[in-house]
Amino acid sequence: MPSQSEQILELIAVTGELPAAALHRLPIKESYRYKLMAGLKDKKLIRAYCRNGLKGYRLTTAAKELLLTRHPERFGFFLTGNAETNRLHSEITRRLRLHHTAGATITMVNAGVTVLPDKKPCLFSGSPAAVSKPANAAFYYSREMKNLEQEHLKIRSSRASGVLFTEDEILLTYNTGVNLMKWEYQTELRCKAFLLSRFCQNEATAIYSGDTISGLMLGTGMEMALPLLTSTGGHRRQYFRLDGTFGRFYYAPNTPEGETQIRILCSGNVRTGLSDLLLSDLSPGNPGLHVEHDALSSEGVPVMLAFDFDLERIRRFHDSLELFGQNGILYCFDFQKPVLEKYLGTLAQIRTVDLDVSVK
Repeated sequence: MPSQSEQILELIAVTGELPAAALHRLPIKESYRYKLMAGLKDKKLIRAYCRNGLKGYRLTTAAKELLLTRHPERFGFFLTGNAETNRLHSEITRRLRLHHTAGATITMVNAGVTVLPDKKPCLFSGSPAAVSKPANAAFYYSREMKNLEQEHLKIRSSRASGVLFTEDEILLTYNTGVNLMKWEYQTELRCKAFLLSRFCQNEATAIYSGDTISGLMLGTGMEMALPLLTSTGGHRRQYFRLDGTFGRFYYAPNTPEGETQIRILCSGNVRTGLSDLLLSDLSPGNPGLHVEHDALSSEGVPVMLAFDFDLERIRRFHDSLELFGQNGILYCFDFQKPVLEKYLGTLAQIRTVDLDVSVK
């Protein structure tokens, strides 16, 4: 187990720049966290960089050499050559992309997802024989997909931070931060098609069956879900909107609650167990009902389970209730309730599930 100082260096190495605003999300006590950062600066292993009001921490040359000497197989991809994480950037757009990737990385690490190259199978190599399904949930950076060279050229404009491989699904992962991100439907559709072709349909590299490619959107807080649900793309439709790119498109905030939600998304058994528990006191759904639902209440009211916060399903539930003048019931985690109350208004009654209890 690496020390906490080493964990910070590793995090900066794989993301290129650690946002100062994200320090509080590290699983380290606040008083000790700042002591660690001060110690790393005194040892000239990290340096603070601030421009355009955006502050972050970068590795020094000495730190890169130290990490490459200790674990060349782990950091060679990130800290050598012309790698995005090895080049110094001052442009605000490039740095924001690094910061968004860092935010996604912290969420994944805190959720118990593997991110380091030597701890997960090499899925994006040119050798089909090397492809094997990760034993545990694993996150692959968009930069790792560049190992496929010509294939990656088709999706190089994708806004994805990476790909999360779970027990049952492949989740193309984005981080919108505090604002709606730029969005190009055709590019993200090609990215989905690429993953589907390689990991679900190709006989040599298929490690999942069927259409198991879904989307995962991360954001600064739960309140970011509302503009995602209601966005029409803005002027010239250049910003994110729910356009059917993914049949299932989950949202999780970059918070401890969101990290727990991702743990649940990564475990098919936990998700199934929670669904079965919630559905046990309800009646089976009615296939002829125009409202998308998972079950019916004793009074015949359509019920939807939304603890996974699938944006597409929640929107369809809202639109169909509104269109047909019906009311519904929606189950979610307690931290998701406020934003769903704002979105659904009087269309549905919101019932909550305790997040902590659900994962025990």
